[in-house]
Amino acid sequence: PRLRYGMTAECQIVSHRSENTLRIPRNAVWWEGNRAYCNLLENRRVRVRPIRVGGTDHQFVEVLEGLQAGDRVRTP
Repeated sequence: PRLRYGMTAECQIVSHRSENTLRIPRNAVWWEGNRAYCNLLENRRVRVRPIRVGGTDHQFVEVLEGLQAGDRVRTP
């Protein structure tokens, strides 16, 4: 009864949930072919690091392999 013709609604659908996972900003990841990469900051240098990703949302990407907690990634 509250939603009427012409009105809009915003929804969030949870399609993936995991706990104790490493996530990085989505804009820190790019793809070449089917491979995902990010820029890792090490000792004031930037290194390209291949990663394996899991679930994503509009802000973050879950990293399954390639990074560890405490690693610093470069974002644009």
